[in-house]
Amino acid sequence: MTKEPPIDEQRHHTIRTVSLGTLWRLFRYPFITLSVAIIPRTMGDEVYGQYAFFMSVFLILDYLTDIGITQVLGRFGPEFEAKEGRYSSSRLLHGFLFYGMLPGAVTAAGVLLVPLVHPFEGFPFSWFAIMSVLLLATKFEGIVYGFLYGLNQIARFSSREVMRSAFTFVFVLLLYTQFGLLGAFWGLVVNEVLLSIVGTAWVRDYVFRAERRIPFALLRPYLFFGLRLYIPLCLFGLLQRSGNVCTQWLTGSPKQVAYFDIANQFLLLTATFLGLILTTLVPSLSTLYAEGRQEQAHKYQRTATKYCGIAIFVACNALVWLGHDAVTLIMGAEFAPAYSSATVMVLAVFPGVITYVGMNYALLQKEPEMYTWSVVVGLALMVLTSILLVPKYQALGAAWGSVCGYGAMGTVLALHYRKEFSHVLRDFVRVVLLGIPFASLYLFFRPPFPLAVAAFVGSTAVYLCVLFMAKLLSIEDARSVLDAFRRPSIR
Repeated sequence: MTKEPPIDEQRHHTIRTVSLGTLWRLFRYPFITLSVAIIPRTMGDEVYGQYAFFMSVFLILDYLTDIGITQVLGRFGPEFEAKEGRYSSSRLLHGFLFYGMLPGAVTAAGVLLVPLVHPFEGFPFSWFAIMSVLLLATKFEGIVYGFLYGLNQIARFSSREVMRSAFTFVFVLLLYTQFGLLGAFWGLVVNEVLLSIVGTAWVRDYVFRAERRIPFALLRPYLFFGLRLYIPLCLFGLLQRSGNVCTQWLTGSPKQVAYFDIANQFLLLTATFLGLILTTLVPSLSTLYAEGRQEQAHKYQRTATKYCGIAIFVACNALVWLGHDAVTLIMGAEFAPAYSSATVMVLAVFPGVITYVGMNYALLQKEPEMYTWSVVVGLALMVLTSILLVPKYQALGAAWGSVCGYGAMGTVLALHYRKEFSHVLRDFVRVVLLGIPFASLYLFFRPPFPLAVAAFVGSTAVYLCVLFMAKLLSIEDARSVLDAFRRPSIR
């Protein structure tokens, strides 16, 4: 019988895990900055709008074929590895590589048939062919990295985002300059293939084992658990990515798609970055729940959520003070309308964090139906708001639609898990409320860019000082992280 690690060691392992995951995700931002600064400017708003529309359609198909593999492996992978060892974990991986790839393979074949049955103007057959290959590569890569997530190898799992951002910048830009828009699409395929090769090398001891065909009965309970997550995951993907499609459908303008996409990228980079920090906790939280230590799980979520709130303030502060000049200077004046949409979209980050916390509890308490209901309400409100506002306000109307969607989703989850949230969100609410007075500066003070930089640095410093005075930020937190890195991992 495996001896349980001491509580202090588990605490240090959790801090180390989350900190490593956060650092890896921070490393991707230089590449993201380069991509946002160079790729849209190189393509121009018209072509970039087409590129963004292609990406949205692909991502929607990716969500449609996602049966919750990462979440299932994150929830049950630690149990397999701890109780039954590498042999059992290997069978779990092989089973998901077979059954998990099936929906993607069927959809990829269907994608090739679509233009033969019903050609779409502005979406040629070559786009469908590339999308089919991209979908298969992404499914394989997703399963491999989902398995790493289940093994609680968070650094390797998180490094995927750094590599993806770097590969996207290099190959999309390089192949676009050589072969145009089709080259950019093939750059996305190269990205996924390289990620798959690296991920496979990391799990080679599991994937290159001689396994007989895994019986469906072995995976049935886990696949069914994933299918219970399928609808909300799919709908949540639509909530995140269908804004481009709605904008194209309701305006017919690739330029408006480009403006909305730039704003949506800021939202997704911020909300997803924070959300991935929170979801990184799931393997550790699952262990605590299995041991009946829910209070400790609440404490971890409370601390992580507090720092998410602080990060939101810094992101909002940077956007408002520097965003307009940054967009026009870096991307060009033709993308200036994206700034207005971004200042609206950033409001969705607050309910977005609440949503990710609620998603964690839905997984931990095995209540994916609550996750489903929250996304259904959020997506419905987003689509309705977009239909009402996009024809008149175009990209700005789509931005308000996203805010309403995230707000509704977060509200549903907060109401259902109000007991847990009363503890977890306490510090989050405090750091957000302390940041609100700074918003008054935005309304009355619009300095030129050099002074705006000083205003951003100064207001951020004052905010952090206020947090220290309110004891919401402390040197002890930093020491805990450093101490966790000095100690060896318990795994």
